[in-house]
Amino acid sequence: MTSNTPILALRFAFLLAVAVFLVVSKNAVFAQQRYQAMSLSLLTELPERDGVASQTASQQKPKRGELKHADEARISPPFAFNRDDKYAAPDFEAFFPDDPEGGKQLDALFSGLLGGHHKPEDVLAAIRQGLRHTQVYHSQVLAQVGGFVWGVKQQNPQAIELLYHASDFRGPVSNEGMYYGLTVLKKHPLNVVRTLVNNYEQYGGQMQRRIGWGLETYGGSSQFSEKLDQLLEQSNKLGDNAVIAALELHEKAVGKRSPRIGSLANRGRFVVGFTHQDVQGDQELREHLERCVEAKMILSFVTRIDHGKHVGVCLLQGIGARDRMIEKLDADPRTELTFNETFSPMVLKVRQLRDLAEFLPNGLPSGAKPPYAPPPASESFAYNATDGYRPPDYENFFPNDEAAGRRLEELYKNRETTELTARQQLEIFRDGLKTANNGARMCGWVASIAGWPEDPLAKEIFYHAADPKSPDMLRRFAVDAGLSGNWDMPPNVLRLFAELIVTAPQDPRYANNRSSEIAGVLKTDHQKLAVAAHLDKALEQHENYLPDKLARLTAAYEQLTQRKPSSYEAYADKGDFFVAFSHNSNDLPAAVSEFCDEFFTGKPYFVRSVVGTVGKMRSTAFAIVSGHRGMTQCVEDLLKNKQLSIVFAGPLTLLDASPEWKATIQGETATTWTPEEYADAFGHLYRTLGSEYAHFDVKQIDWIAVGKELLPRSKMLKSGEEFCLLCQELVARLEDSHAYLMPGKLQPTSAPVPLFDPGFACLLDADGRPIVYHVDRQSSADQVGLTVGSVVTHVGEIEAGELLEQITKQTKRYSGYSSDRYLKYHAAQWIGRQREKGAPVRLRVITPGGDEAELRMVADQGVRYLPRLPVPIDDIQDSASVAWKRLDEETGYIYVRRIRNDLIAQLDAAVKELSDCEGLVIDVRGNSGGGFDAARSFRNFDLTDTAEPDRRRFSGPIAVLIDSRCISAGEGWASWFRANGRAKFFGTTTAGASSRKKTIDVLGGAYRVIYSVKPYRGFLDRPIERLGIEPDVVVHHTAESISQSKDQVLMAARRYLAKEKE
Repeated sequence: MTSNTPILALRFAFLLAVAVFLVVSKNAVFAQQRYQAMSLSLLTELPERDGVASQTASQQKPKRGELKHADEARISPPFAFNRDDKYAAPDFEAFFPDDPEGGKQLDALFSGLLGGHHKPEDVLAAIRQGLRHTQVYHSQVLAQVGGFVWGVKQQNPQAIELLYHASDFRGPVSNEGMYYGLTVLKKHPLNVVRTLVNNYEQYGGQMQRRIGWGLETYGGSSQFSEKLDQLLEQSNKLGDNAVIAALELHEKAVGKRSPRIGSLANRGRFVVGFTHQDVQGDQELREHLERCVEAKMILSFVTRIDHGKHVGVCLLQGIGARDRMIEKLDADPRTELTFNETFSPMVLKVRQLRDLAEFLPNGLPSGAKPPYAPPPASESFAYNATDGYRPPDYENFFPNDEAAGRRLEELYKNRETTELTARQQLEIFRDGLKTANNGARMCGWVASIAGWPEDPLAKEIFYHAADPKSPDMLRRFAVDAGLSGNWDMPPNVLRLFAELIVTAPQDPRYANNRSSEIAGVLKTDHQKLAVAAHLDKALEQHENYLPDKLARLTAAYEQLTQRKPSSYEAYADKGDFFVAFSHNSNDLPAAVSEFCDEFFTGKPYFVRSVVGTVGKMRSTAFAIVSGHRGMTQCVEDLLKNKQLSIVFAGPLTLLDASPEWKATIQGETATTWTPEEYADAFGHLYRTLGSEYAHFDVKQIDWIAVGKELLPRSKMLKSGEEFCLLCQELVARLEDSHAYLMPGKLQPTSAPVPLFDPGFACLLDADGRPIVYHVDRQSSADQVGLTVGSVVTHVGEIEAGELLEQITKQTKRYSGYSSDRYLKYHAAQWIGRQREKGAPVRLRVITPGGDEAELRMVADQGVRYLPRLPVPIDDIQDSASVAWKRLDEETGYIYVRRIRNDLIAQLDAAVKELSDCEGLVIDVRGNSGGGFDAARSFRNFDLTDTAEPDRRRFSGPIAVLIDSRCISAGEGWASWFRANGRAKFFGTTTAGASSRKKTIDVLGGAYRVIYSVKPYRGFLDRPIERLGIEPDVVVHHTAESISQSKDQVLMAARRYLAKEKE
């Protein structure tokens, strides 16, 4: 079964943007990765990977080079990780030398300057010698080392040793050492298992899950439990928390408790919080505790106030005492367990429990939450008021006090060492927010000040900061950092969210940002329906709203409820709307006009159509229609024709925000500016990006050098076209796929890039050769006999590899790409493109039969949708948002091409049909992103989530297919499967382009620029930007496999699932 209903999602999407420029101008908007490390597969031989033949790139390797390193840098036995005579802990400080020259050598190695054909042991020695001082991002270096360990048939012991010492919790790269090394070993020596349990308490929940997943997946539960038993036999050599970790992991591995737990009942210390509905006083809670557990096992007892409830917090000695207490609490319906944690420094870093620091070996840890002070008992707040709606009041809640602003700045500077209570810090923030520099950017810090228990003043501060009348940046930070998350939002907060949507600025670009913000904050159906109810009531006053606001509120309501507002029929046919679209196969104005005349004949919603060329782009048709209902029906009708691309749809009044589009219809002219105004606007954009962009450090971008190069050129600008092109050059230097120039009141000038090709597209094989994977039917390429599986060797007289370099160089001048692999993906697709339609193209290829051929064709095809799947799959529509089928009786397949609003419904339908399969393939190759509900979008695959029990679960093994075209929310969605150990990944690393974004006006709103302001991790413990998500099994397509219609990635995944079934 397949899904062919992207229409519903589009109904929302086209209303959540304002001046979206034509699809044909969006083919190149991103830059290269400056310090991307060259793949080790180009420098040395990597081991053969599980499930696939060894992937080498001998034709692309640099010529043989030489590495110099000190003899002591060579990694040789005996190895610490597998010593059986004693425990040798990881030691980053002793293992990795402090060698600046080694860092320079490593930089040269990864940039290709030292040639290739190096021995693996020499490469690993160079990495050991230079890791401390390399300019390459450390996670990239260790990810490359992981190529010797993760998912390979024969794991390299030297690489394991290097990653073992990198995992030292005291070092700077412990997460990477764990992630790429210790958690994916096939055999687990006792020293490795001991290291895992020693550090278990210090890792977050995500890494703890990965430890359990990795040991079970790669080592087997029986082997794992045997090693743990060996450790527990010598429990006197382990610290208390290591013993507890070993017991917990043993239970996870084999599903039952270790038989040794009885003899270890007094080991470990635990922090347990509980409430009792009939008991409130400190002494009464203490007495209740002593009825549950022996007094001698209670090391300390304190109370806290959490959301008005008294919580008893006890520090217990021994897992036996903890178990008895939990058993008693569970048996009493009047009590409720608040938390139950192994006692470690981490507890004091997330909870206000400094009282317990004396029981830690090293006392109070750095980063501990502030001293606790109970909130005043009599205070009340607007955000959770129960006597009616109390709207936020930014103006009166926050004082306008310059001295207070300076106090706040001083506190923020010394926030790691202050001894002030959470309440004292919050009060300083409230008093100084209005006048402090960058006060809005302190919201993230304020949200984390208290930890647990949360001070209700924090929510009150964010509530008033989110006032619709507050500064835009502050409001956005207040919503994102302070009011979002999984908490029981009171009615007043939910009503505020509705007010933020309803009272959004008249400029709908900001309004749509606000609507999408709120939609992302709401986590439960109750919250969404509560906000939707306020919107529905507001829409009852539809006669007071202009068409653009009506359309926006309707879209917001539909996004929250998946249905139309109750008053929709009363306004559905009112107002004038337009739908802009282009024809993919024929963009001559006369031909498009003829198409419109024929297509819209007899359509009751149709008023008229206009065809014109906007800027330097293709012909665009504007269909003027009656009413919101007419716009919706028009889009649905157009989508049935596969030759059409919808550009934008919305109320006709939105054309006021795009004079160039308006000029196409009404013949108006655009505004011009003076050279000084162009220079001032460009300088302001440069400074704004320099102060707010999120990834300068990760990408090692020298922004000062960029300014020295481009700012002088801004003083010579004389036209809007020159201004647009220079702005695109500037934004491209961010090397970010989510940073680009957008339409504002005017349509930006398009960069001079080729737009026409003969009707074919390529992908790159493991050696970087362009392989034809798609040929358009009846195109010039098809007519001259070009076939899939052909290897392009030359275009004209230019060698293919050289041409790809030229394309990437030309593209990245005006467009930013978050990773080099994402840029190369597009360069391969565009290898036949020309600037002029009808231009001759001469290809030299190696045919699937091995013959050399020269083919002459013309560039007669414009920009169009190119298939994302390298090989078509029967019954799967390549452009569908979600589609699914059975590959065979035992294997299901779900293709997630886009992350749209109907994702959950589509996944429910797919899993319902495929739930009896023994294995499942989830294919996110080519996923272009979107947005998803982080709480609900994975329940079909999360076997530990008991919410929404009526939704069908898939419990079998899963293989996820990825490639370098999977981007943005596609990566975020896929990251859940990696973070939770729920799937094995096949293919190539994803695009590495995923961030929180911001949009600003340029040149007084004539144009707009979107850029990244906050890293996005998805469900990982590191940012996705630049790094992407790596496959467990790297698989590249070959010319032979493409010519035979064999999807190598899918085949590898199916082999894995078949093996899992055995």
